[in-house]
Amino acid sequence: MDNLDSGYGGYFSLRHIVSELANNVYDHAKIENRPLQSYIYSKLYSEYEKLEVSVVDDGLSIPGLFEKSNVDFVDDCHSLEMGIGTFSTVSDTFYERGNGLRTIARLIGEGNGGELLIISRKGSLHILGGNYNYYLLDDEHIMGH
Repeated sequence: MDNLDSGYGGYFSLRHIVSELANNVYDHAKIENRPLQSYIYSKLYSEYEKLEVSVVDDGLSIPGLFEKSNVDFVDDCHSLEMGIGTFSTVSDTFYERGNGLRTIARLIGEGNGGELLIISRKGSLHILGGNYNYYLLDDEHIMGH
């Protein structure tokens, strides 16, 4: 929480992270002919000086979006790696869209020494500080469709 002071963007940095996460769900998670359910939860743990923000949806998933866009990837972890990398399914490069997840990962992990967990279908990525660890989940733990 100390890193979310005005020197690190404070309110504006946090606002960017939450709005970008919400926009990603709205822009990319929709499945045709099915309503999307999504939730954003937050909790401040004052005694630990920690803020937890969770975004959950039952949408397409990152690997599902890549499949829909005819993008090749090795497995669901590879799709997460591509998703936080420089690859984008957004064709509007004039506004440099498509880098939101990478920016969030860098702001939270590298810029603020925070922790981020991304789970999409069988792929999971745990970011702690500047360390990125990928884990492939078994069928029992699949997130998304």
